[in-house]
Amino acid sequence: MTDFPTSKDDRVDNVDDAVADDINSLQDKVGIDDDTNVDSLDYKVRTGLISADETWEFDSVDDPTGIMTVPSDATTKYSVGMKIEFTNGGNTIYGIITAVTSTLITFLHEIDPTDSQALHLMADSAITANYYSTQKAPFGFPLSPAKWQILVTDTTNRIQATPTTDVWYNIGSLSIDVPVGVWNVEYSAIGYCAGSNVTSAVLNVTLSTANNSESDANWNAYLWIGGASGNTGLMGLTQKYGVMDLATKDTFYLNVMKSGATASANIGFYNSNQTLVIKAVCAFL
Repeated sequence: MTDFPTSKDDRVDNVDDAVADDINSLQDKVGIDDDTNVDSLDYKVRTGLISADETWEFDSVDDPTGIMTVPSDATTKYSVGMKIEFTNGGNTIYGIITAVTSTLITFLHEIDPTDSQALHLMADSAITANYYSTQKAPFGFPLSPAKWQILVTDTTNRIQATPTTDVWYNIGSLSIDVPVGVWNVEYSAIGYCAGSNVTSAVLNVTLSTANNSESDANWNAYLWIGGASGNTGLMGLTQKYGVMDLATKDTFYLNVMKSGATASANIGFYNSNQTLVIKAVCAFL
């Protein structure tokens, strides 16, 4: 049976209690000066991290990419470019979402710059303390581009003797594996072309999905030199920048070719003069 107030003071006390309850409830939600309650608005504003409040589970890995299973309708909650953080296998793992389906999140792990592999590769074990963020720099999130890039370098000279005109060569098997996502990609290398009793030397370099052809002319760099007939040598920087948007992981090969009527004895890369670099940096950083 409900006890009704019997006096004015009782009515005031009841109102005070109700107001106090409402204030306490609001404070719990807002989290005034509360930097530990992960569900409070105060914590989310201070850190930029939002508790997922749902279970994420290991699906698969293809270093440095990971895939997690999440509850259905993930596309209404998560989107490409969001930052994530979770605990797995005793490690705090940071990632950037690179693809989302109804029940799967694909993400790029934080990378170890020494080998372009995941710093802590997600294990087939429990995922806890899982957060996501729409912010560029959530609290504690690593922002160095070196932590989010695939890097290939080479310091060995790569020479193709007596090359055939207009034939692409992948000397030294130079290539880069670019994971799912959007990437700022570039290469730079000292190209080399030399010949005897010629009036010109022409060199083409490209980054291609095949090791014996050019898949996209936008990745072509070109060097040329001409003059009186004689022993001709050409050496110069070849460099290209571009954006790649990949739905699946792909391999790109750094190829070289002598073109036209150049009677070149050798073509290639002089990487001992300047380190050859191919790199892909996550564009969502």
